[in-house]
Amino acid sequence: MQTPLHKRFSKDAPFPFDMTYKARKQPQQELPDHTHDWCELVYVYEGSGTFFIDTIFYDMLPGDLFIIPGNCIHRAYPDAEHPVNSTAIFFHPAFIQPLMGTGDHVSLLSCMEHVKRHRSFKLAVSHANQVALVGIIEHIHQEYISTELGAHYAVQLHLHRLLLQVNRMIGTIGAARGAESAAASEWLKSILLYIDTNLQEDLRLSSLCRRAAITPAHFSRVFKQSTGMTPTDYVNAKRIMLAKERLATTTDSILDIAESCGFESSSYFHKLFKKQTGKTPLVYRRRG
Repeated sequence: MQTPLHKRFSKDAPFPFDMTYKARKQPQQELPDHTHDWCELVYVYEGSGTFFIDTIFYDMLPGDLFIIPGNCIHRAYPDAEHPVNSTAIFFHPAFIQPLMGTGDHVSLLSCMEHVKRHRSFKLAVSHANQVALVGIIEHIHQEYISTELGAHYAVQLHLHRLLLQVNRMIGTIGAARGAESAAASEWLKSILLYIDTNLQEDLRLSSLCRRAAITPAHFSRVFKQSTGMTPTDYVNAKRIMLAKERLATTTDSILDIAESCGFESSSYFHKLFKKQTGKTPLVYRRRG
């Protein structure tokens, strides 16, 4: 059974930052569908492929920037003949310092909230902005591998510059936002959106097949080929993601959260939550 991998970063790490610099992505080397609580930025230099983020399929092309908030299912599908060359940057939100005493009422993490709210995780970047982004990423990498005094602090400063640039782009890029890929069928796109907005409903395979008017065999095959997950695993992953948000942002009881996220029993919710996150719901609420 293919369940989404919860890639574990620690918010308590002394340096809550990581990056994979200019890596050539081969299909067989890519992580399966995965989530993590850190934020992620992926910039594409060369190659092509498809990126599945949340409920949406995107084409991956040179100059594309993908903005991935924490707690978001995603997976890259690099093209075998023209593999993607990209840089991925990971950081915990706590690593980003607020703008203090500047007169600007802007959070550098606004871009993460923006893409999540608008369900638009890709920016097709103009040439001028590509030059700026590549330059900042290069500075981040040089400091990341440096052993000089203050290198970690320099990484943080350059990451702040990168996020500022991304926020400015989102404010001005308008119609240049990346469009969805045409790779996925319309019924699958509709089902993914339905699942995302109806997690309390009956989302068993039989129910989803009736809604899509697709046979179970064809439904399961296309769903797995397109997302890398079975329908059941995908629904459970989305429900766990919603539960994590509610554990972190509400005082609702764990039983109420389990029911509101569509789990039929609290025992199954506890079991699945620990399997995917490595923590019980109570420990997750206390420690994050």
